[in-house]
Amino acid sequence: MKFHLVLTKKDTDIIAFKNSVSPKTFGELVTKILKRAVRGRVAEIPMSFEINDEVCEMHTKIELDDELVKECKEVLGFEKGRFTACVKQEIRRCINKNLVIPKKEHIDNGHIKEILDNASLSIKKRKAELVDSPEKFRKMHKSYRTILSNAAHEFNKIN
Repeated sequence: MKFHLVLTKKDTDIIAFKNSVSPKTFGELVTKILKRAVRGRVAEIPMSFEINDEVCEMHTKIELDDELVKECKEVLGFEKGRFTACVKQEIRRCINKNLVIPKKEHIDNGHIKEILDNASLSIKKRKAELVDSPEKFRKMHKSYRTILSNAAHEFNKIN
């Protein structure tokens, strides 16, 4: 039996999951997820993807065995027309269990402030040095680029 699954902006996690695998694999994984769900478990599927909030609506078709749909109706208790909501719920449960989300490291605000203060001080010093120079705009432009590049390099060292 084929089902039309409409994924909206509320389903960005499912869209990201779908985009991380081939269309055929997505259907197979949905089948695996539902088979485990009717047995009261959440499928263990290794996942690694980033969720992009700037996605739009996506339509996809999945083909499921009639017997599996019948089992889902009996065990998961969805009403007529609510099967796709049931599928989304089970996919989301699987994503929540399996997605490896890298933890954000603490960023030392003091170090960031120090980098920005040093860049600002360097710019002020360079402006004072070039105050009477006839080429001060060209030289300041070059100095801005160098100073900001050095600051960006320091930021990269933080991570």
